[in-house]
Amino acid sequence: MRWSPNRVLAVVVGALLLVVLAVVSLTVGRGVTTYDITEPEGVAQAYLQAAFDGDFDEAATFFEPESDCDATDLDRAFLQNDVRISLAGVDTDDERATVRITADIPDGGPFGGYYEERHTLRLVRVDEDWKLTGIPWPLYDCTTPNP
Repeated sequence: MRWSPNRVLAVVVGALLLVVLAVVSLTVGRGVTTYDITEPEGVAQAYLQAAFDGDFDEAATFFEPESDCDATDLDRAFLQNDVRISLAGVDTDDERATVRITADIPDGGPFGGYYEERHTLRLVRVDEDWKLTGIPWPLYDCTTPNP
C-alpha cells in the first residue's frame, strides 16, 4: 500500500493532536493539595491562604497566643499579587515544627518572569494545635506602631 502525502500529513497531525491532548489532560487535572489543618503544613497553608486572600483576622488566628504579631501587622504588610507558594519540606517533633516553603514572586519585568524566595515558618504546639511563632513570612516586622 502506497502512502500519499495527504495521508502521511493526516497521520502526523493526528499523532500531534493526541500528544497535545495527553499533555493537556495531565496538566489541567492538577489541583492544589489541601493539607490537614491538624498538621504543621496544614496550618502554614491555611495561614498563607488567609493572608494572601486579605483575611487578616483569620490569618492572625494561626499565631501563638504570646505572639507580637497580629492582624494589624498584616494590614501594613506588602503582599505581592500572583505569588506561587510551594511546600519544600517539613521537620517536626512533639512540640516544634518548621515548614519550609518556596515562593515564586513576579519580578515585574516585561516578560512576566518570577524570582524565587525561600522561607521557613516556625510552629509550636499549643495544647493540641500547631501555632505560628516568631515573625512568619510574609511579615518582616511585628511591632505596635506609635500612636
